Amino acid sequence: MAAVDGFVNKLYSYLTNKENAVHNGALIKRHNDKFERHGEFSFPWKINAWLKHVVWPPDIECSLDCTIFNITSQSVDSVLLEDGCKRIMENSRKWPLNIKKCVVVGDRLHIFLDRISCMRACLVDMKFDTELSCSEHQHKVRFSVDDGVSSDITHFRLELIGKVSEKLAVLAGYSISSVTDDKDVLNIHFTTKSHKTQEAIQVVCAPVLNEKSGIKECVVTTEQYLEKRTLDMKLKAQHKCRIYITDEEIWNESLTTLGEASAKFDLLQIKPTHSVLIGMSNDGSGCSKGASFILYNCARLSSIINTFRENITKGVYPELPDIKDVDFELLDDEDEWFMLFNYIFTYNSMLRKCIDIKPNRCTILPHQLCSFLSSFVVRFSMYYRKVRVLLKPRDHLIPKIYARIHLLMIIQKILHHGLTVLDMKLLSEM
Repeated sequence: MAAVDGFVNKLYSYLTNKENAVHNGALIKRHNDKFERHGEFSFPWKINAWLKHVVWPPDIECSLDCTIFNITSQSVDSVLLEDGCKRIMENSRKWPLNIKKCVVVGDRLHIFLDRISCMRACLVDMKFDTELSCSEHQHKVRFSVDDGVSSDITHFRLELIGKVSEKLAVLAGYSISSVTDDKDVLNIHFTTKSHKTQEAIQVVCAPVLNEKSGIKECVVTTEQYLEKRTLDMKLKAQHKCRIYITDEEIWNESLTTLGEASAKFDLLQIKPTHSVLIGMSNDGSGCSKGASFILYNCARLSSIINTFRENITKGVYPELPDIKDVDFELLDDEDEWFMLFNYIFTYNSMLRKCIDIKPNRCTILPHQLCSFLSSFVVRFSMYYRKVRVLLKPRDHLIPKIYARIHLLMIIQKILHHGLTVLDMKLLSEM
């Protein structure tokens, strides 16, 4: 589901007259909000911004009076912007995302996508798990970490980064090997101290520090920190959210899950090469509310979807149709398009960018996944407070309910998948 990246590359190839070109610069800007006004993308139409990027026929002399559409037409003859826009829209029918209209604003041309065709193209064939990569990589990989004990919180973080890296590698199309002396296997070793070796690619991770002393945390154990974060969740649930669960077993299980997820999130939300500061103050605040807020919104999603299914059983709503039969035009709220374009359409490509393995180096960026999930649930929470999904079962409202339920099910899949990649358990109830 790399539709957005694929679209940008197709547009760049078309504008520069380069076959299968990859856009790595800032010429084509991807917008993040105010889509109704600015569209989803924009780029400069004057030729001087493109001179270092285009392939210009050697027998034609280019002047600064030319536009980018002189490149696409391979001519210096006058090309009206309106005609150039029509050609882009026609060509986009063969691209991952289709263009609905182009608008010239000053020196830039703004692209507005055909939202309905984009939703159908991206949502109907969504893929997860091991299906993110188009092809398998040539090398197999093997991950290892320094010897140590999990009770040491720095070592716990090292092991956690190793687990998440292995999952990201599988999603990127690598095969995991347990063989160390195979020449086709890339050995990647996570350590807190760099040392010369030709046996493995080293990934040096920074230690966990005490927030007061600023030195490596050697007193607080992993178990103690997990207990502390569990207590934080209990205090927050009781005093801020006013949540009390009568079933003590479920209550304790939920708190343990929240505490463990919050502790892991604390350790993963910071770039592996940067130190993590932790504290043991008993103010209930903890270092991060990210994981608990994500899990809380997962519980919201489960509640809506389960209520919908119960109402189907009771005969309140008809059976949910296949996503192929959904009228995507009914997802007309701007917050819905915001979540689709910024998060759902980009999730798989974001995962690929969290890991980059080369024969002589390895870059792991699990904090980008943490940031993605955190900002996603903030936007979903805003949508949840504003939009009612389970409307009255009237004939003219049923199709909108179906469209929104499918949207929520996709959001739920992404959040669950992301948490699983981060080695976090899901709440059974909240």
